[in-house]
Amino acid sequence: MLGGDREDVAAAERVRPQSMAQTVGDLEAEGLVSRRPDPDDGRRSLVSLTPDGVAALQADRSHREGWLVAAMEQLTPEEQDTLARAVVLLRRISES
Repeated sequence: MLGGDREDVAAAERVRPQSMAQTVGDLEAEGLVSRRPDPDDGRRSLVSLTPDGVAALQADRSHREGWLVAAMEQLTPEEQDTLARAVVLLRRISES
């Protein structure tokens, strides 16, 4: 569930508030998310994935993971080792 006003969510995603409102509206129109008022702050909405939204997200993730696995299988053993070492560095960067 995502809570916050348009400005908060837009800033977190690095988009304009108007773009975030349009995106959420489009997702809601497609039945992928639902909105309800935040009981603690009437200026905010709580956004949740619908069952169709969860299914779409899982399908997208599976597609992306399948592509990545197939691409990694094309690497030489040396390239795979380099990639594994890079993942350790990227994880360390992302956690700092």
